[in-house]
Amino acid sequence: MDGFPRDEDQLHFLIRKLEKITSPQDQVFTFLIHLNEAEVKKRLGGRRVCDCGAAYHLKYNPPKKRGICDVCGKRIYIRHDDKPEIMAKRLKLYHKQTQILTKKFGSIGLIHKIDGRKKIKEIHRDIMKIIKS
Repeated sequence: MDGFPRDEDQLHFLIRKLEKITSPQDQVFTFLIHLNEAEVKKRLGGRRVCDCGAAYHLKYNPPKKRGICDVCGKRIYIRHDDKPEIMAKRLKLYHKQTQILTKKFGSIGLIHKIDGRKKIKEIHRDIMKIIKS
């Protein structure tokens, strides 16, 4: 569940739900894909979207024609929350809210930290190693 839970109330809600639907032999994995803030800003700042739902990144997944959606041909744009001033507020809130969660998950052995600087295939490989072990 990407980006969930984000605060302590959501964490307690999730734990209650998991207790109802899991059994002792089930495993729950929580991954913290860590990046420094400069890299996060660079990655978010390069994201572009289209009203049709297509998503792009200027460096990692650019459209074939600059500024134009490959799917529908409309102009792609920066999401409102990916603009620098909004992004700074989001990151501040993220750090404030998730600090409690990472400590709690870490204290009960449910968090696996992953180096987010790696390539997507390498991150996937690291996650799969943890899941298969």
